[in-house]
Amino acid sequence: MIGDSVVSASELRDNCSDILDRVDTARVRVQKYGEDRAYIISVRELRALEETIAILENQN
Repeated sequence: MIGDSVVSASELRDNCSDILDRVDTARVRVQKYGEDRAYIISVRELRALEETIAILENQN
């Protein structure tokens, strides 16, 4: 993972398709009025996180 890319909510609205293309190489942090509101991550990264959580839960 290279790092975060930061976009405003209005930039996300105007360039959604292009921004979605970025999630293969970086998380996209969405800000509204200068405050962080959401992250957009790839499906691959989400599945890896879910798998990690499941492994950690099974250790207990």
